[in-house]
Order: sequence, then C-alpha cells, then structure tokens
Amino acid sequence: MAQLDHFSAGFGVRVALLGFVLTTSGVVAACGDEQSCEASSAQPAVYVIDSETHEPICDGEVEIRGSAYEETITYTGQGDCSGLYYLPAREDTYTTFVSSQSGDYNITATQITIRKGSCGIVGPENAGPQNGLPGQPNAVTVELVKF
Repeated sequence: MAQLDHFSAGFGVRVALLGFVLTTSGVVAACGDEQSCEASSAQPAVYVIDSETHEPICDGEVEIRGSAYEETITYTGQGDCSGLYYLPAREDTYTTFVSSQSGDYNITATQITIRKGSCGIVGPENAGPQNGLPGQPNAVTVELVKF
C-alpha cells in the first residue's frame, strides 16, 4: 500500500507539472498568434519552384478558376525572381493550373481555398512551408516537374 501512496503523490506532482506546461504553452501560443497574423498579412500567392532544384520558376503561368472568378496570372516580379504568383484576395475554393511558358514542365493542378482568417486577413488555408520546402508565408508551394 505504501507503494500506491508513493505513486499517488508522484502522480499528483506530474499532473500539476503537466498543468503548468499546458498553461505556459497556451500563453506562448497566444503570443504566437500575433506573429502568425503578421506572417499572414502577405498577399495570398502560389510559390512555383522546380521539383528537383527547388529554385523559383519565373516564366510560369497560374490559371486560377473559382465559382465566379477566373484569371491567368504571370510573374510580375521586378528584379530578382521570387517565384511568387499573387492571387486575388477573394474568398473561394479555386483550382489552379500551374505551367511554365518555356514548356519544359508538366502542368500541375492544385486546389486552393482562400478564406478570412482569425486576423481578418484573406489567405490560403493550405499555405506555408508544409507544402514543400522552401515554403513562403501565405503561399501554396507548387513544384513543377520537368518532362
């Protein structure tokens, strides 16, 4: 029985410690939300890269089709190539068809949902580095594969 009491006392300490960790992480997460809002303030975009080299592609076309909106977007960057193709800030679910004007790459289709986030900013739900490295904030990464 003494072992059970010892276990119970240790268990209570562990629960208290877990509560402290969860509370602390909640405070840190709340602070992180402000940083998330800053990161999501970028205009929604498609980040187009070569699948092998992960280098940005700047001769691409992104055809975007939604329920009531269609547009073909070409690279308009000035100076260095960023590979970012900026999307309209309109809530909808879109299908994008990404290709290269050089014709060296296969066309890639991607589903993108743009919505208002908790920050009041419109941005793609499936944006960020999780879609391929190197990712860009508020952009969906699309890797083009050469023929």
